[in-house]
Amino acid sequence: MKVTIFTDFDTTLNPYILLFKGALENQGINVQFERNFDLKWLYSKGRSCDCVHLHWLSIFHSPSEKNRRSQFHKKLKKNRYVKAFHDIFSLIGFTLAFLLTKLTGKIVVFTVHDLYDF
Repeated sequence: MKVTIFTDFDTTLNPYILLFKGALENQGINVQFERNFDLKWLYSKGRSCDCVHLHWLSIFHSPSEKNRRSQFHKKLKKNRYVKAFHDIFSLIGFTLAFLLTKLTGKIVVFTVHDLYDF
């Protein structure tokens, strides 16, 4: 079985995700990490796994590294209308990727262990 774990987790702060990966690999499961669960990933790499593990959902609505440095993006991010549209389109994209993942017969696992993103 091949599992793709979607996470933006910093392993230097907490070794959980590496321990989890090791435990899965000890069971004979092939594990790979990805950061962005979206339609682009599903189209380009989605066939390469049997199971999608969503770990740390804050990554699905965070701006990319490139956008974090953009002054223009920072200004736009402060505009409540732009933020609302961005959030709506992000949710639609995530929902479509999720539904298509399920329709392709993949197992979807979601880890819930924190209420807040710190």
